Amino acid sequence: MDNVSENYFLIILQSGLSLFHRLYNVQTGKLKRSYKGSAGDDGSLHTMTIDSTGTLLAVSSSDKSIAIIDFYSGEIVATLVGHSENITGLRFTNDCTHLISTSADG
Repeated sequence: MDNVSENYFLIILQSGLSLFHRLYNVQTGKLKRSYKGSAGDDGSLHTMTIDSTGTLLAVSSSDKSIAIIDFYSGEIVATLVGHSENITGLRFTNDCTHLISTSADG
């Protein structure tokens, strides 16, 4: 599999209508993968982070949920809910055992 940090550049679309993050090859500029960042069909994506192993993405959306996505397959492997306001930050711990999320709900 390609080394993510050396061969690709992740472009996060900030469009209010887009539910996708897109991964481009830096050398060619071509679209390599597209990830749907929410299980639903409405809303927009807010924040994204990748774990230190490069295998999982965490993506928050306007429905106040967090999707955990397998980087290589693009499948949503878990959906986390619990925030009552928009999620403003995401970060995996260095050992990848926890995901920290912050939001306007405190």
